[in-house]
Amino acid sequence: MKKIIIKTVLLTGLLTSQLSAVENNFIMDIMPGAYQGHTNVDGFVNSSGFASETIKGTGSISPSVSLGYGLDVPYASFDVTAGVGYLMNGVFTAAYTHAEVTGYVTTKAKGFMIGPFYRYVNYSNPTWTTENLSMEGTTASAYGIAMMTGGKNVKFKVKVVSLNGADIAVRGENGYTASSNVISLDGVGVELGLALRF
Repeated sequence: MKKIIIKTVLLTGLLTSQLSAVENNFIMDIMPGAYQGHTNVDGFVNSSGFASETIKGTGSISPSVSLGYGLDVPYASFDVTAGVGYLMNGVFTAAYTHAEVTGYVTTKAKGFMIGPFYRYVNYSNPTWTTENLSMEGTTASAYGIAMMTGGKNVKFKVKVVSLNGADIAVRGENGYTASSNVISLDGVGVELGLALRF
């Protein structure tokens, strides 16, 4: 009987110590330095006779802000966030919303965390710079690796992102003809910013 009581006390103490190590966090991610590469946009042309509008380059600037909840346990952290962003290319723009789940592992290096993430993205009302091309909204998924380092409440954050399925349907207007009926935003990007945890 004494052994059972002792084991119960020890188990209770262990569970209590583990639960006390669990920490809940309010999260804000601010990612102003975001570049999203696109593998299939360079050379897209919307033309009418001798007039043409062309996508030049292979990427877009894509800053975002996210809010969410983080659960820190010994040697790991789990984050759920949702946010808004704005994709800017030379000839088109698109506002977007996204939801993301990330799992981090805390390394031996103090303050350094690394782990995979999955993101769902909704691009709403993409807009060409002229009225000669109409664009439809689309949804996509993204995954990659996130890394953070810094203090307890403010960390520098880097993400490597692979965007997939981001196909925007397009159609030439006002006598213009598009060289393709889809503009694909798929590709690899990098995001830099700050992660605030309170």
